[in-house]
Amino acid sequence: MYLLQDPEFLENLQTKKFVLVHGEGFGAWCWYKTVALLEEAGLIPTAIDLLGSGIDRTDTDSISTLADYTKSLIDYLQNLPEEEKVIVISAVLPQVILVGHSCGGASISYALECCPKKISKAVFVCATMVSDGQKPFDVFAEEDVALATVSMRPIPLGPIMEKLSLTPANYGTSRRFFVQTLDDHALSPDVQEKLVRDNPPAGVFKIKGSDHCPFFSKPQSLLKTLLEIAQIP
Repeated sequence: MYLLQDPEFLENLQTKKFVLVHGEGFGAWCWYKTVALLEEAGLIPTAIDLLGSGIDRTDTDSISTLADYTKSLIDYLQNLPEEEKVIVISAVLPQVILVGHSCGGASISYALECCPKKISKAVFVCATMVSDGQKPFDVFAEEDVALATVSMRPIPLGPIMEKLSLTPANYGTSRRFFVQTLDDHALSPDVQEKLVRDNPPAGVFKIKGSDHCPFFSKPQSLLKTLLEIAQIP
């Protein structure tokens, strides 16, 4: 159990930086409760708007690739200041804990492939934790659910229909964690279990009573889970 008033909690973390990546139809705004709670805990959260999402007004019909859709995230990771790296025993530790929600799982998978050395841990929150050669849409195709039911803005179809190329040398070097939402009607617990079986992460955490958006329905439980993951050596 974490104690916010315990100075050892922050001292024992390899990184205090969280980068939060929204799912389909949402934007950075959806993390506002999580951002506030992480800041209260003494951590440093950053929420990213993907292309055509949130306040970014790019026409979603013009977004055809996952590389374009995820460019803001990749740019952020690549531009992290060198002086913010932590040096321990002459080794440069990865700089951020990357958190992706729903189809944001494809975006953080892509980031793991592009920038593995910048990422300490990757957390898939009821997210599309796909395998090499799989499309994000394949995950939702197993459900009788239209993506529009969880969308606040139109979805660029190109990125979620694109097969990801994920290699052991990059994607495979980062530790992944999956957060299951047990009352999810957009990505059912059964499908989430299948994702975990098909592409096993380093750990699985479960949030009871949460729908597909734990940052709204169970923000404190999500915070507790993120802090537990942050403390894993």
